[in-house]
Amino acid sequence: MNELTNKQRNVIVKINEYVIKNKYAPTTRELADLLNHKSTSTTHGHLVKLRKKGYVDWVESKPRTLRVLRGEEIYEGTFAKGSSVERKGANRLFDR
Repeated sequence: MNELTNKQRNVIVKINEYVIKNKYAPTTRELADLLNHKSTSTTHGHLVKLRKKGYVDWVESKPRTLRVLRGEEIYEGTFAKGSSVERKGANRLFDR
C-alpha cells in the first residue's frame, strides 16, 4: 500500500469534511483555503499525488467532480464514538 504523508491525510480529511457539510465537492481554490495554502498549485500538487496513489479522482476540466475513492483507514480510531463524523457516516464517503 502506498503510504500517505500527514499533509496528504489532511487533504483527504478536509475534502470529506467539506462534502459532509456541503453535500458537494470543493473546488481547488476552496480546498486551498481550507488547507491554508496561498497557492492552488500546492493543493493541486497534493491532489495529483493522491490521484496517482488511488485515493482521489476527478473529471478533468469539470468543477466539483473531486471525489475520495478510498481512505477509510485514515479514520480508524480517529473519532470518538458518537462524534459528528461517525454519526454522519464517514464510511459512506468511500462507497461512491
